[in-house]
Amino acid sequence: MEDLLKEILNQVSGMRTDISAMKGDITDLKSEQAEMHKDITNLSSEQSEMRKDINTMKGDIKNLSSEQTEMRKDINTMKGDIKNLSSEQAEMHKDITNLSSEQSEIRKEVAFYYGSIMKKLDETKIELSSEINHFSTIQKQHQTVLELINEKQ
Repeated sequence: MEDLLKEILNQVSGMRTDISAMKGDITDLKSEQAEMHKDITNLSSEQSEMRKDINTMKGDIKNLSSEQTEMRKDINTMKGDIKNLSSEQAEMHKDITNLSSEQSEIRKEVAFYYGSIMKKLDETKIELSSEINHFSTIQKQHQTVLELINEKQ
């Protein structure tokens, strides 16, 4: 029986050692639990900050979305303006082409009229020269007649 008592005492002693170790483990677990609570508190505050940031970002996204819509409207307006400018440019190109052809026709007409005027001027010079020669001949004849009249007097 003594052996049995010793064995029971040994088991009780082993149990106390195990209980002591378990109490140490519980203390460690409690300190780890306290650290985890701190970590959870920190994570909760970070989560709150992140939620605030997310809400701010959502507002920014909404603003950007509305600005994007306005920009799309502006782009469409600009596309219309570009189309109008392109059609106006095409019209101006047609007008320039028409003006070039009209200018070419006017140049031809001016060249024709200039040629005609120069020809008429040459004809007038010839006629004038002929008239001057005729007047010169008449003047000489008059001079001769006057001299003859003077002699007879």
